[in-house]
Amino acid sequence: MNFYSFYSRLGFTFFISLVLTLTAAGTAPANATTADSSTVPHLTGEYDASPTGDITYVAADTLMLYNPLNSEQPNGRELYTSGGSLLDPAFSADGTKLAFIETWGQTGLLRSTSVDDNDNVVSAIKVLDLQSGKLSNLIKVDHSISEVEFAPDGKSVFFLQAETKKFVSLYETRSSTSFDVYQIQLNASVPVRHTQLESTRIQSLKIAPDGQSFYLAFPNNSQSNNQSAQQIRKFPLESGSSSGTAISLSRKGSISDFAWNKDQTLLYYQSEVQSGEGGSSKDELFVYNPVTKTEKQLTSLADYVYRPVAAGDRLYFMTGLSRFIHGQSVLYVMPAAGGGPVPVELPAPKEELRIITL
Repeated sequence: MNFYSFYSRLGFTFFISLVLTLTAAGTAPANATTADSSTVPHLTGEYDASPTGDITYVAADTLMLYNPLNSEQPNGRELYTSGGSLLDPAFSADGTKLAFIETWGQTGLLRSTSVDDNDNVVSAIKVLDLQSGKLSNLIKVDHSISEVEFAPDGKSVFFLQAETKKFVSLYETRSSTSFDVYQIQLNASVPVRHTQLESTRIQSLKIAPDGQSFYLAFPNNSQSNNQSAQQIRKFPLESGSSSGTAISLSRKGSISDFAWNKDQTLLYYQSEVQSGEGGSSKDELFVYNPVTKTEKQLTSLADYVYRPVAAGDRLYFMTGLSRFIHGQSVLYVMPAAGGGPVPVELPAPKEELRIITL
């Protein structure tokens, strides 16, 4: 049973619905700056940014495109409105195409690769040409697809897709869902499977600039002193069941979201920080230099910081209600070399829903 199923039975759905209704109605976090609360979009935490300054994000059920420097479109562009949930929009390297996931049968508020009801999920990958406006339905499957990334040449996309295995052990009363890495050409109909990991713990997928390898994050819940806390690993393209090569981080806290800068000299990632003795833990943003093997904390917002995106000389990230439940999120930007983060005011869709129920 996953997080959502468990708490829904306890009536937690009502609480989340109430929180989202209040935030969608304009109750923004105190650290967000906005002149008119009626124009504050209900961000789900799904977004991407390009080196040209374009930002794509999901507000309620609508995929938006906005560039703060484009005075001709101060209200942004509404690209697509979904009847399901929209996940993980991703720009191509040149910023001309946009891939995203549309899924039905699971809530977009709980973006996770720990889906325990994969049989009831339908997912599709769509690709939008931002210059011509042409929308292509790349693939549609009766499984969960959690992440999508363009190949560096823009001719294919990589994605994480779940498979359901029945009765994996005598101790399991339900099916077990595991994820692997796939790739599909934009002009093809059948994907290629690159891994045989069958992992339930994959949290992130990033493609190397040469397109011949990729990175995955594996959250490590072990407290054993003799087990590495490393969770980010590099895999060759045709890796099969290989366990990959570990990126040597000194951080012991859990890591789920990460991003490389363009030349892979700096690794940005979120990780837990304990707020005082016996205090609650929050996720902050860190940067790691693989040459010097040194780490630096970039944010101290005492909030849940997640989904770092390195785009040109800028670094973006989200903050929100929690790293499990994406309520009213706020997008921040800061210099990639370090500096103070600044909230980004994003326009809302014209017909954004003001009451959200689960």
